[in-house]
Amino acid sequence: MIKENSAEPEVQLQALTAELLSTTADQWAQIIADEAKSEADDNNRNGKNKRKGKKDINKSTQLRRFYDEICRLHDKGERDFERRLPFVHMILSKVAYAKSRDLVGEKFYQLMQTCLRQVENWQTFDNFKHFMEAFMGFYRMYRPQ
Repeated sequence: MIKENSAEPEVQLQALTAELLSTTADQWAQIIADEAKSEADDNNRNGKNKRKGKKDINKSTQLRRFYDEICRLHDKGERDFERRLPFVHMILSKVAYAKSRDLVGEKFYQLMQTCLRQVENWQTFDNFKHFMEAFMGFYRMYRPQ
């Protein structure tokens, strides 16, 4: 259980709750969409654009890539999960790499770090997968166009 900032909702993966899949996922989607909008506005104000090498952060396709990786690992089922657990945690290094290339923002990195640190067994991973599914649905609604 990590809470980076008091304005950010706490993600608790030990139990699958309606609040986690609705309110918390919705709030995180808004936070990450707002970060992308703010970054895009800053780029426009400073005269930076894609043609000059500045990329938009938190694009749906980039976030979807991480969600697809989570689903791929989840689809293999509970059997032999302990052997796959290191690969689950390796997702964070992939997010860090994307962050270093300005493909995802700090808030998305913090969210993934908070969640992945809680994944210790199949149950918390299953809850994480469902949380990310809800998050992606809300993000689709809020994401910058």
